[in-house]
This record gives sequence, structure tokens and C-alpha cells, in this order.
Amino acid sequence: MRLPRLLPAVLALASAALVASTAQTRAEVRISNDQGGSYRAYVNKVQGLRDSGEHVVIDGPCYSACTLHLSLPPGQVCATSRGRFGFHLVRDAQFGYPVPATNQELLRSYPVAVRNWISRNGGLRTDLIFAPASQFLPACR
Repeated sequence: MRLPRLLPAVLALASAALVASTAQTRAEVRISNDQGGSYRAYVNKVQGLRDSGEHVVIDGPCYSACTLHLSLPPGQVCATSRGRFGFHLVRDAQFGYPVPATNQELLRSYPVAVRNWISRNGGLRTDLIFAPASQFLPACR
């Protein structure tokens, strides 16, 4: 007759385990068609993702400022076979001319392998240069 007395304790333990496992589930941000935008807005967006620990999946085009997701820590971002990066110079929003200091900041934010690839492919320029995301990121599981 001990079973009825143990049942509330067993149920409480099972409930606590379920809550703990749910809390450990990582949120996921899926990027499937991001054309980029304001460099500073993306710096803030990516910093928010870095702080939250949310997992980022590059699952399609990720162009321009979206490439800042490459600055996330290893293990926080991955790529599917559809992921593709497009890189170019940061330009002044009003006049369209390149902003050297911001471009240097952008390049420093990328991992060395990305910087080397950009250099081997002629550097950042006004037109986009493309690379499969899987060239720089692990495959998503």
C-alpha cells in the first residue's frame, strides 16, 4: 500500500524533470531570405542573438549585413545546404560611397577563414561576391 503515498512524489519529480528539459531547449532563429540592411541595426541584432544564446540556422540567402551572423561564436550558428552568403562593401546610406572605417570593422568581425576567402576573391567591393554558407559553417543537425 506504499504506492498511493509515493505517487504524488513520483508525479512531482516527473513534472520537475519535464520543466527542466523544456528550459534547456534552445530557441532557434532560421534565416532563409535575408537581404541585409543597416549595418548598425545588424550589429545590434547579432549582439542580441549572441547574448541570448539563440541558435541561428542559415537556411537560404544571407546577404550584406546579414553576414554579420558569421561573427557568432562557434556552435551558435550552422548552415543547411541552401545557405548562401553575399558579401560587399558597407556604403553610406545617403550618398552610397564606401565607409572605410566601417568596412574594416566588418572585416574584423569575421572569422579568419572568411577574411582570407574574401581576400582571395578580390576583397569587398560594391557588387556582391557569393559563397555557400557551408564553406564557413558546420552543417546543421
